[in-house]
Amino acid sequence: MNTQQRRRAWWLYGGLMALFVAILWWVGATDRRWNSTPTATTQTSVATTTGALSNGGGEELLPSPAVGLETTAWDSFLSSVRGHMASDIGMLLIQLVVILLVVRVVGWLFARLRQPTVIGEILAGILLGPSLLGAVWPEAMETLFPEHSLGNLELLSQFGLILFMFTIGMELRMKDLKGHAQQALVISQSGIIIPFILGVILTYSLYTHPDIVAEGSSFLSLALFVGISLSITAFPVLARIIQERSLAHSHLGRLALSTAAMGDIVAWLMLAAIMAVSQGGSFTSALYNLLFLALYLGVIFGVLRPLFGLLGRRVRNREVLSKSLMGLIFILLMASAYFTEIMSMHALFGAFMLGLIMPESLDFRVIVKEKIEDLALLLLLPLFFVSSGLRTQLGLVNTPELWGLFGLFTLVAVVGKMGGTFVAARCCGIQPRESLYLGAYMNTRGLMELVVLRIGLDLGVLSPVLFAILVMMTLVTTIMTAPMLQLIDWLLKKKKNPQSLEQSTGHVLISFGRAETGVTLLELFHRLCGGTSPQVACTLMHVTTDTDISTIDADHYYASSFAAPMEMAKQLDLAVERKYEIADSVPEAVLSHANHIQSNLLLLGASVNLSQDKKDRDLVAYSDKLTRRWKLVTGRRRQARKEQSSHTFEELIETFAQEAACTVGIYVDNGQTEIAHPLVLMQRPEDKELLPIAQQVTRDVESPITLMPLTGHLTNPLSEPNSRVTWSSETFTGQVELSHYDFALIAYDAWATLTPAQQELLSELPAYLILDIDEAMLQLPTLQRPAEQTVPYLGKSI
Repeated sequence: MNTQQRRRAWWLYGGLMALFVAILWWVGATDRRWNSTPTATTQTSVATTTGALSNGGGEELLPSPAVGLETTAWDSFLSSVRGHMASDIGMLLIQLVVILLVVRVVGWLFARLRQPTVIGEILAGILLGPSLLGAVWPEAMETLFPEHSLGNLELLSQFGLILFMFTIGMELRMKDLKGHAQQALVISQSGIIIPFILGVILTYSLYTHPDIVAEGSSFLSLALFVGISLSITAFPVLARIIQERSLAHSHLGRLALSTAAMGDIVAWLMLAAIMAVSQGGSFTSALYNLLFLALYLGVIFGVLRPLFGLLGRRVRNREVLSKSLMGLIFILLMASAYFTEIMSMHALFGAFMLGLIMPESLDFRVIVKEKIEDLALLLLLPLFFVSSGLRTQLGLVNTPELWGLFGLFTLVAVVGKMGGTFVAARCCGIQPRESLYLGAYMNTRGLMELVVLRIGLDLGVLSPVLFAILVMMTLVTTIMTAPMLQLIDWLLKKKKNPQSLEQSTGHVLISFGRAETGVTLLELFHRLCGGTSPQVACTLMHVTTDTDISTIDADHYYASSFAAPMEMAKQLDLAVERKYEIADSVPEAVLSHANHIQSNLLLLGASVNLSQDKKDRDLVAYSDKLTRRWKLVTGRRRQARKEQSSHTFEELIETFAQEAACTVGIYVDNGQTEIAHPLVLMQRPEDKELLPIAQQVTRDVESPITLMPLTGHLTNPLSEPNSRVTWSSETFTGQVELSHYDFALIAYDAWATLTPAQQELLSELPAYLILDIDEAMLQLPTLQRPAEQTVPYLGKSI
């Protein structure tokens, strides 16, 4: 719109708003005139109607004013607010706000302590229950979690668990078990059977104590539930621990995941059978339940799994996975959960099994999981933590005998799980060190254990005292996993040999974020080192910063991140290794690995802060705007001269330059084209070390190379003339014409001293490489290729 059109539009908008306000004033005045003297009948009617509004528990939402008493508008407003606060929806919404806030905060604190986030979330649920809030501030607990509102929380939490178990089933892909099937089967079953037997024996010695055993609980049901609760392993928590230790693609990591996956599948099958037996009422009835369990498994694996397998070959992206198909999956999910629920096997088992038979296609599972996981894990699952916490009374464990029993359960759980796994692993020929690690991994219980305990409590098999003891055992055994792994590391110190360097004289580590950056850096490595041989090793490294991702997401990130670089490596005939790591800090992870393997050269791609791509520039601009506004809100002072993004990038480069024990190269790609005329920027005579690198990069095209000083005080450092190298009479300033230069090399010290204006001048080049040279870089062997072999241009596919 032009100026005149905007003015007319605003006049029209103002007139309509004035008319709207006048109509509201007239309606209010008319209402006051007609209802200024209400009759007794009207008052009685209003009071009756108002008093009829209740929350379903017999309590009035809007208290009826006394007949004949005048109430002010403010009193009516307050009465309305109190009524809606006490309503079912009002109470549920405020409970959600408090629960989500506390769960997120406590989970974040535990993540900062290098503990699984789920432990903090479970503990948050306990803190909101009678164990802490109810003991310290009972009025607040009664106000926030009144008895009549707990049914809504319980119902929503069950839906959250159904969705969660469905995603857990999808994380367990059966094809991943094939490589270690025999070892995983023996180790997992030993890790289940031994603690199961110990749990049954422990239950036998405790069954005569009425304070511990639930009233009406049979020995068979109690012994089976205690046995399975000591045998379970929390696959999701274990998977995240392995990912954080960067072992997901190692032999030990895959074996641990396979063992935990197979153990969970068997444990849930055992749990379904145990529930069928415990709720059967008689031996014959239990046989019918087991018969229907076998029939259910036959339909799941014999009919639905092959059909989903065919479906998985067709669905490769979100466009094909329509709403109708997702609707069908939800229908089958609820039907499967319903069938196992009415067959006395619990709805969670049906959800778990349906997730297990989803197509093995990683793309399919990632798409389905993304549509479900956030709702299940971030919104509904915390309700389960709190509903369990409200039923967990740690104060019941209040005598030395009960605390001793807690220690005994914890000891039996640790010894049975770790001991059974260790013995089985040694029998399978696994080394003692790896066997200890496997035992520590399998001892992780987490949320899966809490689900099993809740089922036992809901069925009346576990008493509140025993439930509290086993919940405490769950927290302790999960929290102790990380310290135990560190203890094993310390006790069994072993000097790690640098990967792939036993037969090599040089090594290059390429760290990249986006796949296209990895492709570009691989081509640059190919130019710098002239290819690879047994003397030059190359590792591609990608780091994911989200430490709370599932195995499906991790596998998806791994596959998508390395697909294009590995294809380029194949085309360039390069033998490279892949290093995938999940860490809180990318620089720390990259530097740690580079120094550990004694790399000669570390190649990095510049972050979006120096990119000239429009999307990246917009992202940086939005980030800067958000930073400035956040500083206005928090009162923090803005930095005087530098934008936050540039400042952060300079600090990042400085960190790599100072802490890396090798040459560091940061490649800034502004749209690389054919290298026809490279430029070497010089600040000191020592920067002539960049010239051999420029010659190496352009050796196949014999491009002329220009040496350009940053200041007019520097003279030509070359003692002998060179036909390819020319010394520029111009200095690197805004008056220099850079259009015919397509690539630049600059030392880190020179780049760091450039003014912001000169750094903007660098952006006019298609690409440049910032180098902090170490002697190890100059020792990298270069292999001459035949002259007829062509080399792709940087940033371009072959």
